[in-house]
Amino acid sequence: MTPTNWGRMLVADARAQRLTERCAEHSIDVLWVREKNMASPALEELLRNTVLQVRIAVIASVSAAIAQRVGVHGVHLADNSERASGVVAARQSGLAVGGSAHALAGVAALRDLGVDWIVFGPVRATPKGGVLLPGCGFDALRAAAHAAGPVPLIAIGGLGPQDTAMLRACGASGLAGIRCFG
Repeated sequence: MTPTNWGRMLVADARAQRLTERCAEHSIDVLWVREKNMASPALEELLRNTVLQVRIAVIASVSAAIAQRVGVHGVHLADNSERASGVVAARQSGLAVGGSAHALAGVAALRDLGVDWIVFGPVRATPKGGVLLPGCGFDALRAAAHAAGPVPLIAIGGLGPQDTAMLRACGASGLAGIRCFG
């Protein structure tokens, strides 16, 4: 399965409940595990188990070394200064690699790094850490999809399956969500 076929991406913690069921219920194509507060041995065990259980592509916000050990499909890079080295490490490990962008400059930077997918947003206002983050809107999504060029762009933030037609019209290849695939 390639990022061009990822219509629905569930974003979840490694410890999230009912991952397998949620993936099946919502016809999820790829699971993005982004766990920020777990030590490596426990995280690696959870990722290994997740890969075996969900039976779809799993990407994770981990190093290429960890990703390779646990058998995930690819790594998702944070929006920071370590992206270029993260892309190199992922490629050397034979992993797919993508990243998040919140502005057009980030989309262009990821495209130029040669990533396999870009997650862009938030498109609509969305809660994060007890604060409501403003959304960038559908015009910005359209511009981001254009800036991404041939790299599949996946929209995130305040969206749900009911937005799929609008996302496609804007040039996004898919939808990523946390709460919408609850």
